[in-house]
Amino acid sequence: MSIVIRDQGVIKMYSKGADSIIKNRLASDQSFDLDDELYRFSVIGLRTLLVAMRIVSESEYREFKARVNKLPS
Repeated sequence: MSIVIRDQGVIKMYSKGADSIIKNRLASDQSFDLDDELYRFSVIGLRTLLVAMRIVSESEYREFKARVNKLPS
């Protein structure tokens, strides 16, 4: 699921989902490791969702919106 917010002229795209999906979509230069934290939650029976945010350009947003609009309803 993605949500797009315009904040003072900046387009921010938020996505939420399972850790296995979101972690694979993170930029390769991310310097943090979530695995230890996710493991700690899992051993006490907690399920997790991750939320990620990316700032996108106007052209990236238009391309994204065009692709979404082509999806079947």
